[in-house]
Amino acid sequence: MLPKRRAVLICLLGCLPALSGCVLAPPEIVEEREKLAATGATFEPPVEIRDLPELPLRPSWQDMLCRAFLANGDLESSYFNWKGALIQVNQAAAWPNSRVALSYSYMFSRENMKAWDRMTISAGFDPSMNLQLPIKVEAAGRVAFEAAREAGERFRVAKFDLQRRVLNAYLDLALAAERARIERDNVNLLKQLAASAAARAQAGGPMQDLLKVETDSELAKNNLRNLEAEVRSARSVLNGLLARDPTAPLEVVGLPPPRSVIRDDSRLIAIAVDRNPELAALARQVAGRENAVEQALLAYLPDISPTFSINGSISQTVGAMVMLPTTLPQIQASIDNAEAMVRSAQAVIRQTGNDRAASFVAALYFMRN
Repeated sequence: MLPKRRAVLICLLGCLPALSGCVLAPPEIVEEREKLAATGATFEPPVEIRDLPELPLRPSWQDMLCRAFLANGDLESSYFNWKGALIQVNQAAAWPNSRVALSYSYMFSRENMKAWDRMTISAGFDPSMNLQLPIKVEAAGRVAFEAAREAGERFRVAKFDLQRRVLNAYLDLALAAERARIERDNVNLLKQLAASAAARAQAGGPMQDLLKVETDSELAKNNLRNLEAEVRSARSVLNGLLARDPTAPLEVVGLPPPRSVIRDDSRLIAIAVDRNPELAALARQVAGRENAVEQALLAYLPDISPTFSINGSISQTVGAMVMLPTTLPQIQASIDNAEAMVRSAQAVIRQTGNDRAASFVAALYFMRN
């Protein structure tokens, strides 16, 4: 009897690692994890020990973008949102989704029974949490995975938005500095005109010319001070995007040369819409909500929770508890809500596509002018 008892105990203990669970995630998650790992090399080290490139006094716009991508907190937050959403796939697609419950009892009796026959060992799943069918867990994993892919596209949105803001701030600083330079030359010219007008006035010339030049000179000086304030303001904005002290010295080397643009406007519009990361994120949202409809429909399937018990050498029992889907109004409401969310996401992506195409056409008209 002892070998048999040992065999039962060994069998129960050997089943525990198998019951520790697996993840029924979509196979595409491997590619998504590779994308995350390639991006994470930048953001995983804490910012305190991250190797941020030091900028020279007159950095190029490429140098500024490189530092902004490494140091900007908004972009780093988007990365960790993406990472957290991808981790949640393991939570949603983990199966068994319920914990294993083990129980042991010992019967006290005056009957002449062996100690092994007095023992009852039972194994099952946590009764407070239904053991779902693998197909349900797999559907939940697909919903979570599409949410993770949407977060990945949101990271791309944040990256392009940061790039746009840095380049706009760079151009604002370059334009403000150029306007200040022109106004400074104007002030110097007016100084020379004022000196010439003063000499003519001392020689008996009209005073009106001197007064006009002095007035223009004072107005130009005031305008120069305003433009220099704009330069300092633009510099502080750009330094903030680069995670630098707002008062840190920073000068631009001038406006970048214009880039060549495809002449075919229809092709440009098609590329701009097809490659728009915001539309890609909304497409992932639509896919996730469509998977949520499928997940809601699976609630009509019953859940089955198996149990196993052994009472010494007297009996061995295998059973199952079936959870019937009796909350039909609640299930139908979940399905209707999921379908409504799909229609909502489809409307958003349709309107966003129209808006992006319209704004791009307006930008093309402005550029071609």
